Amino acid sequence: MKRLLILMGIIFLLSACTSIREREEPVVYKGYYIGGNEVRSYRLDGTEEWMWVVDNTSEVEKKYQSFKLKPYEEVYLEVEGVIRDNDTPGELSKDYEKLIEIHTIIKIIPLVN
Repeated sequence: MKRLLILMGIIFLLSACTSIREREEPVVYKGYYIGGNEVRSYRLDGTEEWMWVVDNTSEVEKKYQSFKLKPYEEVYLEVEGVIRDNDTPGELSKDYEKLIEIHTIIKIIPLVN
């Protein structure tokens, strides 16, 4: 009986963890974006780890292209979003451990004049 109660408690805690993850609120992130034909990458300021980008605004790549930069140049990108483990199927995103789901663009600025 005691083992059953412990097992039920563990199952309850695990299901609570899943619910919390599904209710994650977006937060503000500051970092750098690179776009291109097969690239949608973002890294947080002060880190070297790149993440795959899921752009719910459908505007990040359009704004990036409007700067007329050389291919694969970084821009500063401040967004509101959620960082998750990358479970996105697809050949292009498979090399990234994490992804950032962008909900709102706060600021996007080219780093070159």
